[in-house]
Amino acid sequence: MTDFKVINNKKDAEFYYSNDVNKKKYKHLIFYIKNIGNANINELYICATSQKNTMLCSINEIRLFFDNNFINYSYVYDRKILKGKSIKIDIAYLENSKICNAFSSELALIFKDSFDNLYEQPFFIQQNNLYEPHLISFDDLKVYTQVDTAIECFRNPLMWK
Repeated sequence: MTDFKVINNKKDAEFYYSNDVNKKKYKHLIFYIKNIGNANINELYICATSQKNTMLCSINEIRLFFDNNFINYSYVYDRKILKGKSIKIDIAYLENSKICNAFSSELALIFKDSFDNLYEQPFFIQQNNLYEPHLISFDDLKVYTQVDTAIECFRNPLMWK
């Protein structure tokens, strides 16, 4: 997870990351998620909510994004989390990254259960506060996981909400 800068020429948006991304000197935010629900979790999406200045991807893919000026806002953990079981999540970030979202959480954890219900759980990193999950739609999930809307907003900044 890191911040980025955008060069916008109305036709295309280019993303530039700090060269420190290559140095692999990351800080780590480690937390555990336990499935306390009534169903198994089939997919867990970890999403950056401040698409204007924060990207998120698998640590194994950072070189690909850095070299090609790509952007990404989510990571999907597509292994089943059984009822009562926990998983460890390790989010690596650069110490000097400005990962913040003034009026909202920095991360959203989105769970897809075995009944195909989607739940969002806002995670405020700065306050170390995880809110209660609430039901969301598939369209809400797409806002977090697809970059198309954000790319349009970078091309036309008046579209940012």
